[in-house]
Amino acid sequence: MQETLKYIKVLNRGYGGFCGSLGNIAPLSLSQDFDSSLEQIEKRLAVVDGLNYGALIVEATSPNGKANLEKYMSVEDSIRYSLHFVRDRKALLEKHIPTMYDGFKRIADQYKADGVWTGEQYAQYKGALNELERGFEVRLKEFCAAYGYKLGDDQDKQPKPQQIPTELDTPEAKVYLERAIELGLMDSNYKWLKGLQMLACFAVEMSKRLKLGKGERISWKPFETLFSVNSGKLRLNYNDIQKTGQQPKESYLIDRVFE
Repeated sequence: MQETLKYIKVLNRGYGGFCGSLGNIAPLSLSQDFDSSLEQIEKRLAVVDGLNYGALIVEATSPNGKANLEKYMSVEDSIRYSLHFVRDRKALLEKHIPTMYDGFKRIADQYKADGVWTGEQYAQYKGALNELERGFEVRLKEFCAAYGYKLGDDQDKQPKPQQIPTELDTPEAKVYLERAIELGLMDSNYKWLKGLQMLACFAVEMSKRLKLGKGERISWKPFETLFSVNSGKLRLNYNDIQKTGQQPKESYLIDRVFE
């Protein structure tokens, strides 16, 4: 998730108006020295422009993309692992970004009024600031689009993890569920991503490993509950597999869960 981490680093800095240091770039400041002031903005623009949305999309839509992001965000011992720009995206887009550099713009207004900067310099500086604001907005929207964060009024109503049935709420079961997430079979909210035949195979193997059914019988109910599947649907899909004798193409992923 190399490009994802680049986006996170830049957007976390943009959350603060890029006024702090950014890598080897010193904190943003403004002085009567026009060339120095403009150069600081241009360095930040280069960082924003250097992000690659195509590479971000590839990472986000890869089998383990969202699971990797969830793992990154699960580290709680450092503020850098928190995606503040995602949490506050609506306020950022509506309030913060349009006023992010108001203080710098007011000083630039004063420099022009006092004759310290020419009208051309003033216009160039304000144009660069506006471009930086717009760049942050675009990159924020790109990140949210790639990873499925909504930007509307319902942005904070992200799906909550499904309640785990008692039968699957055991240490051994959680190991298998975590492996399935890592392999991209489902996301961290227990949304199955690989079709009902694959889910049926997963349920059969996990039921056997956990000895959920009586004798050789398969206990379908816990999996129907966890993955919100209609009663009997998984059994029918598994029967279809047995009739054709053909396993799903990606059944090897299920084998890896239970290695």
